[in-house]
Amino acid sequence: TSEEKFAKAFQSNPDFIMISRLSDGRIVEVNRGFEALTGYAASEAVGRTTTDLDLWADQADREEMIRRLYADGVVHGLETVLVARDGKPRQVLVSATLLDINGEVHIIGTSRDITELKRAHESLRRSEERFAKAFNANPNYATVSRLEDGRFVAVNKGFERMTGWKAQEVLGRTAHEI
Repeated sequence: TSEEKFAKAFQSNPDFIMISRLSDGRIVEVNRGFEALTGYAASEAVGRTTTDLDLWADQADREEMIRRLYADGVVHGLETVLVARDGKPRQVLVSATLLDINGEVHIIGTSRDITELKRAHESLRRSEERFAKAFNANPNYATVSRLEDGRFVAVNKGFERMTGWKAQEVLGRTAHEI
């Protein structure tokens, strides 16, 4: 049946999925992804609210989600922080929509944990920043060129001083062209 298919899809999804009543915020169903992300068993969450569980790091984000649901009926990609049972913050992307269950409006919400992705992006940003500082502070001639065509994508002050060419004059050109 379609109900069995929904139940299997609901429980097997690794992302956090939760169904709660819009009227009072009471949780009526959660999946294993919810349990893994929050540290709360379904039996501990059902019948309570996300506020009871202190899941939202910032209640203003919860209020924004509810406001958008009332206005648009759907929320996609709201970036926020949820707090797991152990107190650890988890950066997530929240999506939600309204759902009628037996004549009562519910919210079905998903949260994708992007904590590690955000850490990796921040680590990459810091690495790029360190490279840029070292590249630009290097008193010696230094350039970065694309492998496929040899066009300059970056030159440092040492290059400008040694060659007399300004960066804006050579970027996008090859050494042969200049």
